Amino acid sequence: MLVKYFKLDPIRGKTIALLKAPAKGEMPRHRHTGTVIVYTVRGRWKVSRARVDRRARQHLVRNGRVEPHA
Repeated sequence: MLVKYFKLDPIRGKTIALLKAPAKGEMPRHRHTGTVIVYTVRGRWKVSRARVDRRARQHLVRNGRVEPHA
């Protein structure tokens, strides 16, 4: 997985980054400490347990929580 950071603001706790993952890749269980806004540029991804399925040009807003793996 490639992570490219565009902006880090430790005072406000904000990060803007680009994540590029291989096809069929899986993200391990992880924790969001705040709100996450995801915009899908290209491709498709899903979170099977949460019934989330996003394609190119779609966005998703998630509040801070533990995310199950895909």
